[in-house]
Amino acid sequence: SVIVDFGMHQGIQDATARRWALQLRACANHQNTIEAIHRWRSSLDLEFNHVEPCPICYGVLHPKSKRLPHIQCSTCSNKFHGSCLAHWFQTSHKHLCPVCQSDFVAAKASSKSSSDK
Repeated sequence: SVIVDFGMHQGIQDATARRWALQLRACANHQNTIEAIHRWRSSLDLEFNHVEPCPICYGVLHPKSKRLPHIQCSTCSNKFHGSCLAHWFQTSHKHLCPVCQSDFVAAKASSKSSSDK
């Protein structure tokens, strides 16, 4: 098990530092240390570009599939990785949003024009 401690985190909220530590720890559990740091850095870069992390695994990039959170709750608008959400439903034996606890209904994806593809 990997221990991550940011110590003093000047200018960073405690909740953000805790989430980043969880992200780094999750990455380190799936690959060697150097790969984990690179993946964590990529995830942070995306976060600084306003991509919200998955509220289940705390990562922007999924540790295995490297996908962004893409399934959105129609009630609270949080986005989740598909496999994180599937695991959540399976282990909780409920079909509730992990954040708002309402019945989970995925929001309709906005259609992209062919020039966006």
